[in-house]
Amino acid sequence: MAKLNYHHLQYFHAIATHGTIAKASNHIHITPQTLSAQLSLLENQLGYKLFERKGKRLILNEMGHITFRYSQEIFSLGDELLHALKNYSTGFAFKFSVGVTDVIAKVFSFNFLKTIYNMDDSIKLVCKESSLE
Repeated sequence: MAKLNYHHLQYFHAIATHGTIAKASNHIHITPQTLSAQLSLLENQLGYKLFERKGKRLILNEMGHITFRYSQEIFSLGDELLHALKNYSTGFAFKFSVGVTDVIAKVFSFNFLKTIYNMDDSIKLVCKESSLE
């Protein structure tokens, strides 16, 4: 099996987050055609369609939800790697991990955690969302 392309996951994540290829392409500054082609490459590599079409909107299907959760973990690990390397020379880094269930409103979670997020760069906030299942 070929290795996953980090960019393909980023494009997939943008589409899942924004709901349409047009909105996602505007957000990440690539053409809709390129974004659609990159999504097709990822789906072909994985062997599954990741979205259901509802008009112009793309809704995650079961495989899409699984891929989305893994992509969040992969991006979180990538951020942790960058943070660890950035703080390696200082020898100090504090990691603050928080788990948030999907039944809690994102606005509430963000407002609750933004104080920690805006603190010193030596503090790394890791927030993971999941269902209670």
